[in-house]
This record gives sequence, structure tokens and C-alpha cells, in this order.
Amino acid sequence: MQNEFKRVIESYLRAYFTQHELSLEVDVDLATQIAAGVIFEILNWTFEHGIDNRALKFAEKMRVVLIED
Repeated sequence: MQNEFKRVIESYLRAYFTQHELSLEVDVDLATQIAAGVIFEILNWTFEHGIDNRALKFAEKMRVVLIED
């Protein structure tokens, strides 16, 4: 089940990266795997430990680094 969920995240991100024609510094597949891994692990951590504002702020920083142009 976790692998399926991670694949859904990867599929969404790959489509997002492609549609928005982001100037990624690495291959789209690598960016997709890294971003999906970060999102997946933050979600897992949140499920285990509960919502934590520091974790959410960190997730936002990672989003900016990985996705912002």
C-alpha cells in the first residue's frame, strides 16, 4: 500500500514538473523521486508523531528548494 501511495505522489509530481516546464537542475525522474521521497517521509513522520509546526515549516522549505523556479 505504501508503494502505491508513493507512486501516486511520483505520478503527480512528474506531471507537475512537466506541465510547468520547471528549469530543474537535474533530470525530471530524479527530481520526482527526491521530492516524492521527502513528501512521503514527512507524511509518515506526521502519522507517527502527530502534526508538528516545525515539520510543516521544514516541508515548506523543501518544497521551495525542490519545486520553485
